[in-house]
Amino acid sequence: MPDESTGGASGTRSRALYQFRPAVTTTSPAGNQTSGSSYDQTDQLKTVTTTIPSSNESYSYDPSGNRQTSSRGADNLRYVTTTGNRLAADGKFN
Repeated sequence: MPDESTGGASGTRSRALYQFRPAVTTTSPAGNQTSGSSYDQTDQLKTVTTTIPSSNESYSYDPSGNRQTSSRGADNLRYVTTTGNRLAADGKFN
């Protein structure tokens, strides 16, 4: 599991631990809505599912980790990345 140490303002050190999380599920306080999310091996968000099917989302990424597509209901967006991993178009606001 990778970790990262940082120096605090008073010279103390703290450590943040990171780990792969394949899935996370949350439930609303009232208990009437549930959402779940899944992640790939590089810990990038792949899907979000809810009790409202039209709100389900999915994402794909290129080998450099740039988002290539996102889908939610009938909305399908394609992202264009240029040299230096710069976002050129997001499918909506070009």
